[in-house]
Amino acid sequence: MLSVASCSGDDDKGDDGNNGGNSNTDPIVGTWKLYGAMENGVVTSDNIEPCDDEIYKFKSNGDLTITEKFCGEGSDTYTVNWERTGENLYKFVAEGQPYEAYYIAFTEDGKYAYLFESVEEMQSQSYAEVFKKS
Repeated sequence: MLSVASCSGDDDKGDDGNNGGNSNTDPIVGTWKLYGAMENGVVTSDNIEPCDDEIYKFKSNGDLTITEKFCGEGSDTYTVNWERTGENLYKFVAEGQPYEAYYIAFTEDGKYAYLFESVEEMQSQSYAEVFKKS
């Protein structure tokens, strides 16, 4: 069962997600790897190709680097900005593009994050992408 955890929106000045005991660091700061999906409350990693990789590195300064590696077809890297705009609500902005907002819930231990496209998906736990913190 997914538990929603939240914390202060204040960030420390570190970049790597290791807050050195500072409890004010946003739980999203750090490196996250796509782990699988949750459908109707059940998490599986079966739908992820072993040679595919999606890595998201969130820095406390609002930078986000996304690296997507595709099975034998190279990789793409993007840099965008992120901002926490409310409890479990994050906004992602690429230069010159409209922002995208997602609801993100974290497990109590902070090791997994669930990305929902709407508050309704978060409340019903109908579908989410699941990320594991490295």
